[in-house]
Amino acid sequence: EYAISGLVNYVGDPANKAYRETVRAALEKSVADCKDANLKAFLAEQLRFITPYEVPAAPAVDVKAALKEAKTLAKSKKSNERCKSLWLYVDAQGAKSAKIILAALKDSDRAYRTTALRASTTFADEAFYAEVAKVFPKLSAEAKADVIDYFGVNNVKSQMDLVLGAVAAEGEVAANAIAVASKFGGEKAADALLALLGDEKKAPAALKGLKSIKLDLTEKVVAALADAKGLEMDNLLALAANKRIYETANAVLALTESKDVKVAEAALKALPGVVAPADAATLAKKVDAAGANLAGLQAALKASVKTLPADKQYETDYALEYQAFKYFIDTVFYSFFKSGIIINSCSCTYV
Repeated sequence: EYAISGLVNYVGDPANKAYRETVRAALEKSVADCKDANLKAFLAEQLRFITPYEVPAAPAVDVKAALKEAKTLAKSKKSNERCKSLWLYVDAQGAKSAKIILAALKDSDRAYRTTALRASTTFADEAFYAEVAKVFPKLSAEAKADVIDYFGVNNVKSQMDLVLGAVAAEGEVAANAIAVASKFGGEKAADALLALLGDEKKAPAALKGLKSIKLDLTEKVVAALADAKGLEMDNLLALAANKRIYETANAVLALTESKDVKVAEAALKALPGVVAPADAATLAKKVDAAGANLAGLQAALKASVKTLPADKQYETDYALEYQAFKYFIDTVFYSFFKSGIIINSCSCTYV
């Protein structure tokens, strides 16, 4: 039962929905073939779990009979029977079962709690979500994580402040909060996630979330880069490259010359993602004077003209080659000449 519950929880996650239909089909067959009554009930309940928040309208029920059975099952020591009691309460009473659902969120059995949340989707509205938010502070960490996930799956953006407040927590609570904040998006979510880019534990998830947010982050990233250091700087550079924030090109190019080797490497890696055709001439000069950064600067130079049509790329490349040649003549060659050094035929041929 533990293994099956784990599998159901896994495919119930929106990130793993590609596997959901396969598992659902297997459970349907298992329910049909199972001869053991208790096991059959457990499998049926698990099957219901992965009809993700799309519970079909319940058929007419005998309310008195349903409530009687629900009360009996609620006293059981078996998790699957207690879970079934919640569905019976909801089927019989609808929104009037809200108090039972809210009380279930404080239970120590995770399967029971998540069943309560799933069952509530048949009647949940903003008023109910507000009630869930009221009991949230009193819940266990595991239950808080489940509630945040519930808000995310059901797109309960009215609870954005609760979700953003939870990013400061630890473990699964913070992980779920970051994921849901990323899904909800918006200015407040972006600010909360940007603040985590220097946090060693939370930065990877925050960066992933920021990359997925459909929002212009230009001003926020440019401002953050001005004071960033260490891990935060590395992540901001990666974000700028991912979002093609061209306004950071000058700052990123300057960072390629940082005395901090890690910062310089991160900037060089990000540079191709933030340069545009207007930066090509500057990059060409940098390439001419490059040392250890030559390969990275060449990649950035190539990337800077990549958005141009093929003929324009050729024209730009030709102009830059001429500029580089002229720079060599005007500086290196002239310095040799002025110093009186005789340039032999081999050197002239090379030039």
